[in-house]
Amino acid sequence: MLEGPEIQGFRVPVIGSDGTIYVGTRRGLNALRPDGSIKWVAEESTQFSDPSIAPNGDVVVGGVGDGKMKLYSISLNGVKNWDYVWGASR
Repeated sequence: MLEGPEIQGFRVPVIGSDGTIYVGTRRGLNALRPDGSIKWVAEESTQFSDPSIAPNGDVVVGGVGDGKMKLYSISLNGVKNWDYVWGASR
C-alpha cells in the first residue's frame, strides 16, 4: 500500500479499462490492482502529477525532477514509451 510521505498532498488516481488504478507519487507512477496491491511502479527521479489515460490506453503524466518539467508516456506494462522536456532548447 502507498502511504505516508510517498504520497504527499492529495493525488487524483485514474482507472484504466481493465480496472488498474494509476496514481502519481513523489518517486514515480504506481499501477495498483483493484484489490490495492502493487502491479508495477515506473520509477523516475521525478515527482509525478495526476495521470491521464491516452486513447490507446497508455498512461500520460507530467513530472518535475532534476530541475526539468517533463511529460511522460508509460505503457500498460510500466515501460516508458517517451518523454518530452518542457522548455527545452531545440
